[in-house]
Amino acid sequence: ILHLHWLHPYLLRPSRAGSWARGLRFLAEIFLIRRQGTRIVWTVHNLTNHESLHSDIELALTRRFVRQCDLILTHGEYASSAAKERFRIPEHTPVLSTRFPNYCERYKCDTSRQEARSHWGYSDEHTIIGFLGRVQPYKQVVELVEAFRNVAGEHDRLLIGGRASSEDYAGKVNAAIQDDTRVRFLNEYIADEEMGLFLKACDVAACPSQGILTSSSVALAMSAGLPVIAPAEGCIPEEVGQTGFLYNTPQRDGLEQALSWALETKSDLRLKGTAAAERSSQASPERIAEQLLQAYLGLECPNRCEEPFIQPETQQVGAAPSE
Repeated sequence: ILHLHWLHPYLLRPSRAGSWARGLRFLAEIFLIRRQGTRIVWTVHNLTNHESLHSDIELALTRRFVRQCDLILTHGEYASSAAKERFRIPEHTPVLSTRFPNYCERYKCDTSRQEARSHWGYSDEHTIIGFLGRVQPYKQVVELVEAFRNVAGEHDRLLIGGRASSEDYAGKVNAAIQDDTRVRFLNEYIADEEMGLFLKACDVAACPSQGILTSSSVALAMSAGLPVIAPAEGCIPEEVGQTGFLYNTPQRDGLEQALSWALETKSDLRLKGTAAAERSSQASPERIAEQLLQAYLGLECPNRCEEPFIQPETQQVGAAPSE
């Protein structure tokens, strides 16, 4: 079984001609290894790449790719429906929806909440909104800073953990912050050993990414018992339920209203966080792995195979994504 996640590293190159050449080569490679008996599985994370690079080429190639898939996975019913429509998935191809697995056992922190806050320079009087992840334009970090500055009070704080994708975007984030001491932009990668400290220090997590189906940041925050501020798009409403603060992205001031809503109901943040943790606990990696295993076992094997699975020698499918 060859299980793929992100396709665009295998399909797209800076130029349109290069993307067509690389994409068609990839499709040919998939065709050849499938003829050898390998089953093809794909997890749909998004409907297009985050940078929207050559989206039309990506869509055309992906529609051809799905014809060779034996199983397609999604992280929500919305994603299943949207993927079927956008990529024209054949009716005979099974599409399985599972929860996004949680991080409950991954970043445990034995440090007290007070110590965690002290580590980042905060005290109990502060209400801390945390953003955690790579700082990129589609994650709406500049917009998050601007919205926060419009609604935050004297004791409210915004802690941005993560490295900017470029110096240019880091400059835009800093320009939005100006001299507002309530906002702190670390602009550095948060190491695993500090991840728990970061999450424990926060009261609520901001995950304002747009144009997404699912969000690992949302799953991470809920695993740590934090309510999330996130757009009501894709599979996010299925994942969050009533445990967070969701807003409509077409609404111009939607993010600002969600921030205001969270900061005005500070007494409910702990309660919502507990509910988020309980909801997240239902999606353990073990449970998701069992669902995936059963889906693997259900894949039909070519008639020429005598065993349920072929275990060929390690194969390289074209160039590595980083090349």
